[in-house]
Amino acid sequence: MKFFWQKNSAPAQNSQQSGESIFTTATLKLQPENVFDPTAVMVIVEGLQVGYIAKSQSSDVTTNIKRQHTTELEVPAHLGWDTENPQPYIGVKLMMDDLI
Repeated sequence: MKFFWQKNSAPAQNSQQSGESIFTTATLKLQPENVFDPTAVMVIVEGLQVGYIAKSQSSDVTTNIKRQHTTELEVPAHLGWDTENPQPYIGVKLMMDDLI
C-alpha cells in the first residue's frame, strides 16, 4: 500500500493547529453481523480498525458497496495528527463522493 507524507502548510493566523498528514487508502468493510446496525461499515487503515461510517450514512454506503458485488472496498484517505501534543488528536478523512 502506497502512502505519501506531507507536512501541513502554515496554519491560518487564527488557527492553533500544527501537524503532519498521510495520504493512503482505507478499506470499507461491510459488517452485517453488527448487532447495533446491520448496515454497519467498518473503516480499516493499514490493517487497523479506526472506526465506522456514521449510522446516518451507512445504509447508502452499504448499498453502493453491494452494487459493486463486493463486501470490501478501498477508498482514498487522508490521515492527520497534531505533532505538538503528547496525546495528539488523530483524524481520518475518507474520499467517498461516489458512495454517498
